Amino acid sequence: MAAGREKKAREAEREKARASVADGPGVAENDEIARQMADEQADREAQQAAQPHTPAAAAESVSPRPAQPGLMKRTRASVLEPQERALLRIVLKYGMLDLGQDFVEGEEKAEPVKVIDFVADDLAMDNMTFTNQLYHKIFDRALALRDSSWESDYEQHYQGACRRRREALEQGIAALKETASDLSDIKAGETLLNERVAKSFEEDLRSFAMSYFERLLTYDADDEIRAAVTDMVVERHQLSRIFTKYNQVGDADDKRLDELVPRALIALKYDAARCAFDELRQQIAQMQRQPDYDLEEVFRLMAMQRKWQQFCSELASHLGERVYEPLR
Repeated sequence: MAAGREKKAREAEREKARASVADGPGVAENDEIARQMADEQADREAQQAAQPHTPAAAAESVSPRPAQPGLMKRTRASVLEPQERALLRIVLKYGMLDLGQDFVEGEEKAEPVKVIDFVADDLAMDNMTFTNQLYHKIFDRALALRDSSWESDYEQHYQGACRRRREALEQGIAALKETASDLSDIKAGETLLNERVAKSFEEDLRSFAMSYFERLLTYDADDEIRAAVTDMVVERHQLSRIFTKYNQVGDADDKRLDELVPRALIALKYDAARCAFDELRQQIAQMQRQPDYDLEEVFRLMAMQRKWQQFCSELASHLGERVYEPLR
């Protein structure tokens, strides 16, 4: 489902970045990189034929660049935490809002996709989930609320919104009859009144959907969930004040969800790919510390590294960021 939506929504941005982050791009038996590695190995063997061969000498020719100390000292969970938090904040704030028509599969009248559903489907497509256990629990709780409470809560609010719309129209028409000078004034006033009330009605429903999860989860029975979500809400309000002070876009993000949601997912996958690349580097370094390590296995792992390097470069280009130093 998510794959089809992505084709319509972000095909140009993501067609090169669809390889599974969880499983890795892999190394095809006859792909270009594998052939390149085989050619390099053949060249080395030819050069080494006239020289004494030792594992140490071979290691010197294939050893990867040193990693940046910062990334190697951090766990995968700590590297991914900022991006997971940013994605979760989007879900909490906008999870029950609809994404644009570009994200709808099938015919034009098909049901719009909610932000939380798109995020869940996109992560599942790449066999990913939140590595932070608390964030994972909050996300699962939000999904449960969508399934168990959303329809009844929305229906109740919808009925109230209809009542408020009807009352606003009745009051507006009564005021027009008292102030209008003739029938043409009444008709013109009714047109403006209908437009104003219709806009207010749509904003009423959208306001209810926006922050639906925040409102419920800040009063959740689970102390951990309640505290974490409250912190995120406070954090968002603090950022909004900063944005307002410097005349930057803050709360208008709900108008840019078609851009922000895929971008947040790509940013998370970019950091996950960085971790996979660095884990391979550490695995290679550990093997090369052994006196009789498997040179063929080192070549295979290095081919996988190059796959990850290309994958990260493609993701980084979509994010508008410089490629992270260890992958250059």
